[in-house]
Amino acid sequence: MSTLTQENAAGLVGRQLDAKKRVFHYYPLRVVKQPSSYHVIDRNGTMFRIPSESEGGIHFDYMQEL
Repeated sequence: MSTLTQENAAGLVGRQLDAKKRVFHYYPLRVVKQPSSYHVIDRNGTMFRIPSESEGGIHFDYMQEL
């Protein structure tokens, strides 16, 4: 399992993240860059800010290129 955070999101922009056990989010999540910070967009189209490393980040198991 990997963790997506504000600190490592730059390398994952444009990729789709998914988890084997979809517990806390509406996976898959698409990573995007906004002027202020990095965000994810869930399968319902809702965009939210990616938490920092100290906030726990978002866990995922695998990623796909879009």
